[in-house]
Amino acid sequence: MPILAVGASILARQRLLTGHLGQTPLQVALRTLTVYLSGAAAWLFGLVLLGWTWRYHIVESQSAEGLTVLRNGIDIIAIAVAGRAVTSFFNALFNAYSPQARSDAGDGNLALPAAAVQTRLGSVLPILRGFTLGAVIGLTILLILTQLGFGIGPLLAGFGIFGLAISFGSQTLVKDIVSGFFFMVEDAFRVGEYIDTGKLKGTVEKISPRSLQLRHQSGLLHTIPFGTLGSVTNASRDWATIKFSLRLDRTADIEKARKAIKKIGIEMQADPEYGKSFLMPLKMQGWTRSPTQRSSSVRNLRPSRRWPAPFSARL
Repeated sequence: MPILAVGASILARQRLLTGHLGQTPLQVALRTLTVYLSGAAAWLFGLVLLGWTWRYHIVESQSAEGLTVLRNGIDIIAIAVAGRAVTSFFNALFNAYSPQARSDAGDGNLALPAAAVQTRLGSVLPILRGFTLGAVIGLTILLILTQLGFGIGPLLAGFGIFGLAISFGSQTLVKDIVSGFFFMVEDAFRVGEYIDTGKLKGTVEKISPRSLQLRHQSGLLHTIPFGTLGSVTNASRDWATIKFSLRLDRTADIEKARKAIKKIGIEMQADPEYGKSFLMPLKMQGWTRSPTQRSSSVRNLRPSRRWPAPFSARL
């Protein structure tokens, strides 16, 4: 039976999971479930064959209580197998939806992780995975306890009272979880985005049911409970405007500077690596004369009502 089960799993894995690109996450999860069920089916076939061969001996040698225990044991094995199958299905489904790790080549042979903004689903996927797998495992344990003769009604009532006591004793924790839920519903931030919480700022590295972790540009990692968050400023959503001023000498030719800025803006948009990040070209909005210098300003988002304004680029 072990040889048959391992062989069936390997054969199914090679036929279903190897060399099939372009599959949807649901197809990957179903194929993974089929691989697991192929091994389970081999074990089931072997056990049924053994039971059929020794059926008369089992019936004659066991009492009524023994047969009841045997049936309960079979039911427990079936529940455990079903729970394991559902767990493998959801695990494969979440893995298929998870963003693939990428790396950018650095100097020499050093590989640096490529920072990328995840989708909304990719940001909340670890939380969904934890809740879903925890619910499946908890339900499986409750069904097994039922087969063992334990009454789960009082157990559930006890868990309810215990949970109520915990909720009263940890109101801050409940506040953090509820606040985090609404932040996720409103899609305020995602993993990989740069946000400012008023006191702390950085790139979102991890989102948990209770808190989020921000990586500051200096390398510091901040863990912030959701309950302490007020307004959140997202600097990575859709687009951003960058304004800057150029200080020129008093004798500088403004028209020549304007043409040079325009030429540089065209070259920036034509850059094969960074050009696609610019939504609009650099745009000069005017210049001002100071007692000691001239300053010229550019903007590439849209004309401003105020003149002069700094140079800016929309990314």
